[in-house]
Parts: sequence; structure tokens; C-alpha cells
Amino acid sequence: MLDAKTGIKEHAYEIMLGFSQAFGSFDKALSALRGGKFRFSFTKWVAATIIACAAIAYLWMNPQIASQIGLWLSNPVNFIAVAAVAALIAYILWKAKK
Repeated sequence: MLDAKTGIKEHAYEIMLGFSQAFGSFDKALSALRGGKFRFSFTKWVAATIIACAAIAYLWMNPQIASQIGLWLSNPVNFIAVAAVAALIAYILWKAKK
């Protein structure tokens, strides 16, 4: 490109015109030059999955904590409280969809 008789700007125009002719339109040529993109969106579901996997791994590595949580949930008041919080979260997520 530096050895060309014309300037860099004219050489870039020539290359882009060649690409646009090869791809049929200027927009397709630009998208081909940019290449494919990896589209990943970090949503609340991805975050919930990561948190759940981390919690399962933590409980797997510390079984004594898992047994303590089981004992705590064996109390009906605690179990109802956890179920109410889960139902409230489900209701909020359901309302957010609408």
C-alpha cells in the first residue's frame, strides 16, 4: 500500500470499490470486512444460572453446610418463609414479562 503510485486515500477507495463490486453492495462489503460477531448478552437468566451453579458447587464441597440447611428447612416456619420468597420472586418475574 505504501509503494502505490496513488495516495493511501485513493488506494483505500479502490479497495472498497472492489469489495463492494465483489459482494454486490457497499453494506455487504462492510459487514464482510467487519467479520462475524460473537453475540452474547448477559441477562438475568445467565446470572441466575451462574449463581445456582456456584451455590451447588459450594454445597457439594461443604456437605456439613448442606446438612445444616436441611435441618433449618425441616422447621415448617422456615420452609414456608422460603416458599413465600420463591413465590414472590416468581410473581415479580411473571409480572415483568407482561
